[in-house]
Amino acid sequence: DDAGNNMPIGLFEMAWESNSLLIHMTALMIREVLGFHAEVDPTVGGNGASPVFALAGCTDFNDKDNRVCGVQETTIHVSVDSWIGSYASTQNQFAKEYPRLAAEDLGSMGYAGEESMYVSRAILQAAYSESGLALDFYKSYNTTHHDPKKYFGSIHDVNLSELALCNETDLSDRNQMSDYAKYSGDYDGVVNQSDGTFVAKCTNDRWWYAPACRRNASTCIPVFTAGTGWKAQPMMQWSTAYGIPAALAVSGSWSLFLKHVRTFQCLHYWWVPDSTFIQMLPEQLVFARHSANEWLAGDKKTGGQGSYVSKMVSQNLQSKAPKVKNFVRMINFELPEVQDLLLEWRQTGSKSDVACRWLKENQDRWKAWIPDDTNCLEGFGVVDENQAFLNSREGAVSCGLCTPGRSSQEVEDDKGKTYRCAECEPGESQAQSFSTSCEKCPKGMMSDAWGSIMCEPCGQGFYQDSVGHSMCKACPAGRTTKLLGATGLKDCVCQAADRELVRRRVALLQNIGVLGTVSIQWPASTTPMFSAGSVVLLDLDSVGINCVAPGSMPNYIMRLVAIVVVLSILPILAVLSNVIPWVRRRELAWKTEKVLSMSANFMQVAFTTLAAWMDRAHQMLRAPEQ
Repeated sequence: DDAGNNMPIGLFEMAWESNSLLIHMTALMIREVLGFHAEVDPTVGGNGASPVFALAGCTDFNDKDNRVCGVQETTIHVSVDSWIGSYASTQNQFAKEYPRLAAEDLGSMGYAGEESMYVSRAILQAAYSESGLALDFYKSYNTTHHDPKKYFGSIHDVNLSELALCNETDLSDRNQMSDYAKYSGDYDGVVNQSDGTFVAKCTNDRWWYAPACRRNASTCIPVFTAGTGWKAQPMMQWSTAYGIPAALAVSGSWSLFLKHVRTFQCLHYWWVPDSTFIQMLPEQLVFARHSANEWLAGDKKTGGQGSYVSKMVSQNLQSKAPKVKNFVRMINFELPEVQDLLLEWRQTGSKSDVACRWLKENQDRWKAWIPDDTNCLEGFGVVDENQAFLNSREGAVSCGLCTPGRSSQEVEDDKGKTYRCAECEPGESQAQSFSTSCEKCPKGMMSDAWGSIMCEPCGQGFYQDSVGHSMCKACPAGRTTKLLGATGLKDCVCQAADRELVRRRVALLQNIGVLGTVSIQWPASTTPMFSAGSVVLLDLDSVGINCVAPGSMPNYIMRLVAIVVVLSILPILAVLSNVIPWVRRRELAWKTEKVLSMSANFMQVAFTTLAAWMDRAHQMLRAPEQ
């Protein structure tokens, strides 16, 4: 289970004999053929919608008012002979509300569930032997050409108290009966209601007579259905459209329905696969080919369509026992085969004996259902006996869950398709198990090895400006990055040591320039050195441009102007560097912090320069006094 504890494969049994037999046969095969621990859940499903909720883990799946879903992991994993076709809307609605819990449909059982009008084998044989009349064909009931009534009993032999009142059944369903009237044109067989709808016109509030025998009830063939009047409208339309002399009634209970069908020579509602009347060997009446469009509109005079019967599994069976899921997917039976198995069960009285006999006598059949252990599903890959991942089936014995650093990739060979767990390539990674693809390393990151679980950020001094790479790019000489995982050249900045070295050199030249202003007789060899320092101090006299601003005060003003001009030019240059495309493409645009740093450094130089100039002026003012 999700907590890591062992648990059996849970199989779901429902309240009809075909399901009971087939689910126990499936459990036997899962145990004996696949070697899994399998148990049939003790709580029986009440109807065809039950698998939708049971396989999702709903604890009260039979309680339509409060099924309690989504509170615990499901312990039921497999359902077969599921009449889900009749509950498609229920299944779709549940999938919308609980998409992570919804059961998975694995396809048809190989047969469709059939509901129709049936006739017993004894009546069939009697009619065919005596007159060659095939009473399993709808045209044989047309009284213009045949006399089918003599092979059936009389409605007058039926106790009226054992029949349900018409107003308590679908014979009073206004939608169904209005459709009957509209498409059959038999307005004599219905009663118009005040709202313009119709209900069936019943004699003694229990029998509905078809037009073919309405004037003489003694010529009517008794037809029984059960429940709320299952298939009442189609049976009424068949009788009217094809001239069947039918008298339709709903048995008062299930036990009375069984009594009526087994006691009276009659036509009756039934469905297959089912064993209720199997010993009577009834045959389904064949009607005109089914028209889906007509049935959708409400016109049901053509033959009915079989109900979809499927195999279903819980959504989590894929990750817990994929081999069981694939085996169940392959299970396939034919309808006559299921009916024969049900008859054998009735005759022997042992469900397990029937299952065991079938298993022994059909080995070639079920062996074809066993999935190849190397037919891996997505999220898995072929492995050898040591559970090492392989790139092909060669040497493979089974499938293993793809681990982090790998992804499940489809491969095809002479046996068909399977999957391998391939290592992620350099430049990619995958941190999760059961993955179907590797993820490219994002910008600022790289992976340089096969099978990487995570990408690593670029180190200091490196960057990566695109995805899916196995190495990072180095910053230009003299530049580095402040942080790991740099995503572009713009993140490469001047190294702190270089900036500090420049600052110290400028400060040294400033100090030399200041010393050059002191009234000391320095050796002639030091003159070039003091001249260089004077440039940093913006000494106009030393650089030979004092003609521009002769005199002390103009000279001082010239220095102030030069400082202001430079401080003004710096932000202008910063703006231009962010506007000019050529500069931006080469990632040379100045950032705000760069402009502020340069301005601060220049102001430091300006302060030293002005201080040195004022010191020189002070010395010159004192000179006459000495």
